[in-house]
Amino acid sequence: MRELQQPGGLVYAIDGKNIKDLESQESLNFCVLANQLGVQSDRGLSTYLAQFFEIVDTGLIDPAHVFKGLKRPMFCGDDRNADAEKHAITWDPGFDAIWIGNRFKGLTRRTAAPKDRVFVSIVSSNLKTDDFPDVDYWIEHWTWVVQSGDLPGAPIDWQTRYKEKLWSKP
Repeated sequence: MRELQQPGGLVYAIDGKNIKDLESQESLNFCVLANQLGVQSDRGLSTYLAQFFEIVDTGLIDPAHVFKGLKRPMFCGDDRNADAEKHAITWDPGFDAIWIGNRFKGLTRRTAAPKDRVFVSIVSSNLKTDDFPDVDYWIEHWTWVVQSGDLPGAPIDWQTRYKEKLWSKP
């Protein structure tokens, strides 16, 4: 992970699978606003932050699956069809992460992964290219989901969660 100062503010950038060209070996910049992580810290969401630094940071580059489109209505800004452009990136990291310490000082610790779960990160294309020219995708959310019985590394009911499966790791 690296910090990128952008005209719109500081972001944390992670190398991730090129979901614009899934056969490419080139990586893209998946980012989150630094102040967004600060808000999570202020809210006491320490495990969420630990998962970002330990799981999201290492998993977006080598996922099991990439899906496109959420099968639920989503309205963002002026876009009444924001759900269509969201991507879900899934993988089994093999561990979970927790934060040890307080919000001002601490460290992450890897722990056992939840049984029969996969990790899912929801991302969307950067539409604010003037303010954030080096950001390819925004990391919006991450969480554990029960694993599918028919597609290892994918969440349960992936066919009804997402509009299409774009790619699976060979």
